Amino acid sequence: MNVKKIFYTILIVIVCLVGLIKGKDLYDEYRDYSSNEILGFENGNLSSENTSVAIRTTDQTPKRENPLPTASDILISKEIEQELINSFKNATFKEYNGATFKYQYYVSFTVDSVSSFWLNIDDGVVYVNHNTKNYVFEDDNNFLNIFKEAVK
Repeated sequence: MNVKKIFYTILIVIVCLVGLIKGKDLYDEYRDYSSNEILGFENGNLSSENTSVAIRTTDQTPKRENPLPTASDILISKEIEQELINSFKNATFKEYNGATFKYQYYVSFTVDSVSSFWLNIDDGVVYVNHNTKNYVFEDDNNFLNIFKEAVK
């Protein structure tokens, strides 16, 4: 009798753990992320006065053997930079599990530290370097349109 109780107790614990893990996965799938969350800014945020943005073009997707692409800087005015920052800080994202192999831009935001990501402008997919995850814009707050105008 004692062995049956132990077996059923262990079985119930395993079922509960599997349910919790699957529930977290489901929650993460439908969860919205803010720009500060995906960029990983812990001490600062994009509302800071010292925020800046740098954009580089690239035709190369990040690879293990060559993580930094051949790129060229895009110069943008302070006005456009401020518009990009304001629209990006109010954008929301969803985690994206699809395959994206073509990133056209490398974007860096600087607050107290630097956080950067690869951007596929056509699909609105962001690949964040520090957590190696893809996100897609849920609400881009006009960021993609401003970005397209800025890089023309």
